Amino acid sequence: MSPTSAPERTVARHRALDGFRGIAVAAVFLFHADVSWAAGGYLGVDAFFVLSGFLITSVLLGELQRSNRIDLRRFWSRRVTRLFPALAVLVAVGTVFGSFIAPHESIAGLHGDALATIAQLVNWRLIDAIGHSLVGATRSPFQHCWSLAIEAQFYAVWPLGVWAVAAGRQGRERRRNVGILAGVLALASVIAMAALVGPDWHTQRSYYGTDTRAQALLIGAVLAAVIGHRSLRDERPLSPAARVGVSIVGTAATVGMLAAFVLAPTSGHTMYDGWYAVVAIGVAFVIAQLVLAPSSLVPSVLSTRPLVALGNISYSLYLWHWPIFMVLNDTRTGQTGVSLFAARAVVSLALASASYWFVERRFRGAAQRERITRWTRSLTRSTDLVSGMRRSRATRTSPTRPRSASGTALRSKTRPTRSSSPARPSPASSSPASSSPRPSST
Repeated sequence: MSPTSAPERTVARHRALDGFRGIAVAAVFLFHADVSWAAGGYLGVDAFFVLSGFLITSVLLGELQRSNRIDLRRFWSRRVTRLFPALAVLVAVGTVFGSFIAPHESIAGLHGDALATIAQLVNWRLIDAIGHSLVGATRSPFQHCWSLAIEAQFYAVWPLGVWAVAAGRQGRERRRNVGILAGVLALASVIAMAALVGPDWHTQRSYYGTDTRAQALLIGAVLAAVIGHRSLRDERPLSPAARVGVSIVGTAATVGMLAAFVLAPTSGHTMYDGWYAVVAIGVAFVIAQLVLAPSSLVPSVLSTRPLVALGNISYSLYLWHWPIFMVLNDTRTGQTGVSLFAARAVVSLALASASYWFVERRFRGAAQRERITRWTRSLTRSTDLVSGMRRSRATRTSPTRPRSASGTALRSKTRPTRSSSPARPSPASSSPASSSPRPSST
């Protein structure tokens, strides 16, 4: 969802990685659209996590190799330049039109959701707001941003860890230290995920927690420590025999990943007992094939123009498809099935393309950072203004309720109601489908 920005040239550009992003975002899209044969599409988020961990760690190790240092300010600035503008537009639109998009019972918390999204802490807000009971209805147009928040938190902390174990080291020793650190932390994350799911904890904590979901990012980091140096433009390629071996393993992993997108369970605690890690390891083997054997079958398929184009807009598509699904539901459109899916797909792709060309690309590059700073200030003022207008409007339009002799306001027996969710409600269940943002389950 958040690929490395184009100006960073430490990692060779692989069209197949763009196609891989296209497959991952398509899996999430189909899952949120309730397509029956994409029940495991929520694992597309984990595919993004592994890819992000791989790319970011490769960038950091490449910088250490060139200069024996990490320019943290430059690194973080590039992340903000790449990711923040499109997110800011989403938050601005979602805040202004939130009363139309969000369920009636969630409007009061919309301003807090918007601020948490901008602060990249919305995953923890979802845990805190939902607590131990799983809510199956849609919450807000920002709830899918939990995965972006986890990535942002990883970007904030991981460079410090890499610098701590790799600074002053050389070559293989540097990569070994980073790989060991990432491996140990990934194992701890796997254990934490399993430990926090049980009779006393609900799946929300394990699904949204940064500590429990970091395992996929860290598995990607391990992959970067092992093969990241071979993705550099000036690195000698593998021997033909090695490429054949990588292709065989990578192709098998690709089949397994696609099978998981279809067959992964959406109920119970099975995925939390180590299977998220198994999926992440499989994804790592897929990425290894794309990087090390780019002329083999799977990279060739993923390098086709439609998948690459979809991968290029994957970040904006992920941002916009969820609020579009909330607006274009069966109640408002009167459509169901294929016709509803087609309408959602067309509008989502159109908005994502516009966001990519007019927002993402517009704000790339060092010269645009001051513009982003101005946007941040304007966005903060806008959200505060909208919140104040809503409070003022509620104060003006709320009728004075009759009071009892004790001065307590008496409630009317009949109150107007509104639909609580733009999609069909789903019963509470301990499932990744319910923990992941989708129109019918959170």
